Amino acid sequence: MTGRQSSTGGKRYTPDSSTNGTTYASNKRIRAKKRLDQLRKEMGEATEKQSAAGADMLQVLMFMREDADRRAETEDRR
Repeated sequence: MTGRQSSTGGKRYTPDSSTNGTTYASNKRIRAKKRLDQLRKEMGEATEKQSAAGADMLQVLMFMREDADRRAETEDRR
């Protein structure tokens, strides 16, 4: 007769109103996860754009080098 309710499992009694909706903490976790997913997607897109730009720059540099070599050979023939 200690006056305790039947919560011998050690867990607190939660009212029915909190089980109907999600809690602030779970909403915060969900928002954080969505934002993290969005940031990862944006980071991936930025990386792809950077890779594409790097490949384009490499092609331009190779073209310029080949053009310079061609001009040097033409100059040597004269």
